[in-house]
Amino acid sequence: MGLLGFAYAKSGQRATAVNMLRELEERSKQSYVPKTSIAAIYAALGEIDKAFEWYEKAYKERDQTLFYLERTPDLEIFYSDPRYTALRKKMGLE
Repeated sequence: MGLLGFAYAKSGQRATAVNMLRELEERSKQSYVPKTSIAAIYAALGEIDKAFEWYEKAYKERDQTLFYLERTPDLEIFYSDPRYTALRKKMGLE
């Protein structure tokens, strides 16, 4: 569902992406939802600060999908952000 929300956001279907985002956030209160899925939708919506909040949550939960962050072509907007470098350092990748 996270990838689908990401695709909707990237294709300009903002309302649909936001609806999926809200649903994932609600689901995450009751069952496991990868925080990176929520972060990726925020990123695709251009809400970088919110995306980093969720990536930090993913780090705290030791979400293994964080390692794919730099392999996701549409997320290269993060690479020049100092928060991305700091996150990589915390993960032991720098």
